[in-house]
Amino acid sequence: MPSGEALHKKGQDGVQLAKRWLESTSRAEVYWDVPSEVAERQLTFKWHDGTTFALDIGGIMLGGEKSGETFVGEVKNYKNASDLSTHYDSFLAKCYLALKEAPRSCNNFLWISWAPHRANTWDAQTSPETIKTALIKHKQKVFGVSTKEQADAAIGRDESIITDLSSRLMPLVISDQQIDHLSMSVEHLGVLRRWITENPSS
Repeated sequence: MPSGEALHKKGQDGVQLAKRWLESTSRAEVYWDVPSEVAERQLTFKWHDGTTFALDIGGIMLGGEKSGETFVGEVKNYKNASDLSTHYDSFLAKCYLALKEAPRSCNNFLWISWAPHRANTWDAQTSPETIKTALIKHKQKVFGVSTKEQADAAIGRDESIITDLSSRLMPLVISDQQIDHLSMSVEHLGVLRRWITENPSS
């Protein structure tokens, strides 16, 4: 089994690969990625008890109907499903609290992994029901309550936030081959961005 240090490095490598891929699409600019100090400030939010958590990556969407919107995200550099379901539930709980704390900074929430999880229910990954299930699993950290009934009551008061969060989630699965062979090169991306700068109304 990889050591904690090896897993940490793999995670950091994943963030850099995700950044490379996102920017190669020409539809996103990554401004913050861990472990930089600025990223820590921009991507850190609070659990109910005042302790903090940090997401991995953030920036601005470019072009299309989401142009100018912010995004934050979590990156999981896994080669198979492993315990991704557990991490995804935690991610949903984090997104819920981040949206409540800083809605203007969290227009979109990206989950970027190298493997799918819950493949048979993939179409439900962003549903309000999936979010509610995750919030109940993390009820102590999210609401500071210990029973499902208390969590259900808290969720009932925040139905509109949960529906809003559902529309902001973007679960994405990528691969090394996609990044290496099906992404725009730095040179081509530079040409495209120069053209966009010179033709802002196009």
